[in-house]
Amino acid sequence: MKNTEQRICESCGKPYLANKYILKRRNNISRFCGKKCQYDYLREFNSPFYRGGLSLHNQSGEVLLCIQGKDVRNNQNNVYRALKRVLVEEVIKRPLDRTECVIHLDGNKENNNLDNLYVCSNGFTRSIFRYKTKPMPIKSNLDTYK
Repeated sequence: MKNTEQRICESCGKPYLANKYILKRRNNISRFCGKKCQYDYLREFNSPFYRGGLSLHNQSGEVLLCIQGKDVRNNQNNVYRALKRVLVEEVIKRPLDRTECVIHLDGNKENNNLDNLYVCSNGFTRSIFRYKTKPMPIKSNLDTYK
């Protein structure tokens, strides 16, 4: 056809036809044969949010750590955990319960220094942020928290 151009998909390596009109509108950029190939290619290590095992959550802004890569045999995707929880668990030498929260004292969710992390219960977190009945802690409690 006149209005198409043959390209090679970056994900699957198969040839596909790209519409010349659409290529012109996209500044001659067409990398994938379809949405599925684009999604499969950009969700792993090629993602623009991937930072050497660390990823930034789109909505919350939390730093996530990839603790298990994609397992193709069991059809499981990458498993991520919040980096702040992993760091606190190493310091207190036990896994955190689901009812325990880790908050950033300075409000910067990318600052995961141990001096900036405070462990508390869900209720205490609600008292600080939602109901504002308790003041925000000033100092980390990791040295005394067991």
